[in-house]
Amino acid sequence: MKYADVVLPVPVDKSFTYSIPGQIRGIVRRGYRVLVPLGKGYRIGYVIGTANEKLDIPTRSIVDIVEPFPAFTEEIMSLSEWVAKYYLAPLGLVLKSALPASVHIESEITLHLISIPERKLNSIEKKIVNSLSNRTKLSLSELRKLVNKPNLNFNLQALIDNGYIEKTIRKKEKIKPHIEKHITVSPDVKKTPIEEIIHTHLKRKSKRRELFEFLYAHPDRNFPLTRISAEYGDSAYRGLLSKNLARVVPVEVQRMPTDGWLEEEKQDFTLTSHQKKALERITESIDSERSETFLLFGITGSGKTEIYLRTMEKVLAKGRSVLILVPEISLTPQLWGRLRARFGENVAVWHSQMPDSQRYDIWRSIRKGKTRIVLGARSAVFAPLDNLGLIIVDEEHEPSYKQEEPRPYYNARDIAIVRGKLAKATVILGSATPSVESFYNAQIGKYTLLRLPERVPGSKLPNVTIVDMKVERENKNFDSFSASLKEKIIQNWKAGKNTILLLNRRGYASYIQCPNCGWTDKCPNCNIPLTYHIKNYELVCHWCGYKKRAPERCPECGYENIRLKGRGTERVERDLQSLLEDIPAIRLDHDTSREQNSPAEFLKQFIETPGAVLVGTQMVSKGLDIPEVALVGVISADTGLNFPDFRASERTFQLLTQVAGRAGRTGDKGEVIIQTYYPEASPIQFALKQDYERFYEREIKEREELSYPPFIRIIRVVASGKETPLVRNTIWEIRKKVGRLARESSLRINILGPAPAHIEKLRGRFRWNFLIKTRSVFRTLELLKLTVKNIPRRVKVKVDV
Repeated sequence: MKYADVVLPVPVDKSFTYSIPGQIRGIVRRGYRVLVPLGKGYRIGYVIGTANEKLDIPTRSIVDIVEPFPAFTEEIMSLSEWVAKYYLAPLGLVLKSALPASVHIESEITLHLISIPERKLNSIEKKIVNSLSNRTKLSLSELRKLVNKPNLNFNLQALIDNGYIEKTIRKKEKIKPHIEKHITVSPDVKKTPIEEIIHTHLKRKSKRRELFEFLYAHPDRNFPLTRISAEYGDSAYRGLLSKNLARVVPVEVQRMPTDGWLEEEKQDFTLTSHQKKALERITESIDSERSETFLLFGITGSGKTEIYLRTMEKVLAKGRSVLILVPEISLTPQLWGRLRARFGENVAVWHSQMPDSQRYDIWRSIRKGKTRIVLGARSAVFAPLDNLGLIIVDEEHEPSYKQEEPRPYYNARDIAIVRGKLAKATVILGSATPSVESFYNAQIGKYTLLRLPERVPGSKLPNVTIVDMKVERENKNFDSFSASLKEKIIQNWKAGKNTILLLNRRGYASYIQCPNCGWTDKCPNCNIPLTYHIKNYELVCHWCGYKKRAPERCPECGYENIRLKGRGTERVERDLQSLLEDIPAIRLDHDTSREQNSPAEFLKQFIETPGAVLVGTQMVSKGLDIPEVALVGVISADTGLNFPDFRASERTFQLLTQVAGRAGRTGDKGEVIIQTYYPEASPIQFALKQDYERFYEREIKEREELSYPPFIRIIRVVASGKETPLVRNTIWEIRKKVGRLARESSLRINILGPAPAHIEKLRGRFRWNFLIKTRSVFRTLELLKLTVKNIPRRVKVKVDV
């Protein structure tokens, strides 16, 4: 007997052993998806190993395999095991996240009445038999609705055991392969000279004969029946089929995106000396076929993308595949266009906003080895590419690479580096503003540092100006735009040049407030102020999605003149139209890209409209290479500056430097205006000079003094639940137990907290947390794994590494 260890996509950190039936015994191995019984139902599970040893315990049998090939490569299996261990997540959930949602399959139990029992039936059995006697077959879920009685399973099983009812378990796929009818010449006809066939069957000139001559000329190809019908007519192909001169074959056709990229022409660039040096060093790694991680540190406009493209050419020439990660879906259109211009249509794009049918087809194409280039957001790190030779992580510093919900809570950049080691692939981390941790790793030799310190010819760093908004307010200017920014926007528009305006806050106003009693409207699920959106006059929670109509008067005191406080991208868009009625304003943020058009359509409109202004959140701050942009305005540089996070200073500097880099990418120098209430703040000053290394020197010194990463690792433990006392008591118990276990095992850790989380109530659950500072991540995680095992079921614990 052969057995399989199977993990299930459920929050349970254990595997289940099943016997493998004879008909699939030679097929099932590690990486396969299988249909297995679990309790009274059936689930899809993942095989993590097989064994031939005889077991002393009774086991249930696998029902069937899901597909005739492994869903996961050995590389993805090993990677998922590392992710499960490092991020303290059940392996079944990790493997589930490695598959696009469109690939997930459910099981369905179908019931069929074989014969009506002769014995006396109880009331429930009668209802079951009556329900089935009126239909050929019925699903278990449908039967439950019809019978609507307790003990259904017990009575149903008795009827099945006695042979009155037949139970069939089948896989229920959400999406199936797209099959089209194609036509090709019949196999026997290929061996016969065409003159002989025409003389016997097709003497008269006709569409039928034309079609046959076409098919005969391409004996190893087949053609869509819809196309043949349109060109030659139905009677032509039907006549060939009736004479057995052609046959119809089913062909699986990939559903490809028809848009989503920006058209680009292939361009030949002369590399700068710094680009040549970087390319030569990366080529050495590619030729050696050993794993090596490079930090490509190049200022904005220095030609990092060209390095990506040329290294890809070298890897593809060796027959290996390429994975490119970007932090935002909005970054895919332009890069996708460049990849298509260089490598043709065989570039798969993988992100959450694609239709499920396309993601399903792309996954199958990658898994079958038909696709060798994948471009996508963080989930693409699990793309099942074979013979992976190169991984590119563009804008590696971006926090968007971190998966917050649902589990596992991973960082795609870090997983990419581990995957590179498993695949013996070259990894390139690219950024103009690397994360402090990555730059430190390059300084100590863990990564290889490659520098691109100059912009490519024809592109100049812009002039950057800081505007103190306190002075603007003293001068009675309470608009979104300072006097100098207002003047520059008008000049740019008149000159037909484009502008980008950044405000990293959605909506029209941050919140509403009654000036009479101070009331603000808060989310009932998250207890934070609701954001006002001018469309439909709605108040929206950006955390849980709660919506309501904005009140016309204060519900506390009845005051009618409720004030709008703060501003978001909608307000900036409206202020632009008030400034210049004819100015073409385009807003790109989470709301517009989800509700209206794709990012590609917005960007295309912006590029093709002289004098257009693109207003957006951080989506517009990075990766865009648009020569027409001559002005960048930062409406408020202070949005994230005072956030309670040790990385707040770093992220502010990165955001400002990145958005400033969008200007001046043609012969003109370009201008950047940064509006702030804190002009002397160090990240703003360093962004003014666009001096990453000076910023890094100051930041790394502070982090060493305060014991922050990269000198220490921080693990955050969050407990949440509906009852505050239970959550608070649970987090304290976990904290005490971790501290005790650390002392007993001589593990040095520093625990900060617990305390209420920054957002204490989120999606209806109260949250408390504490931080652990440690130098031994895996040892600390082992202690946490032991600690969180026996917590109350009503409390959920999140361990964030």
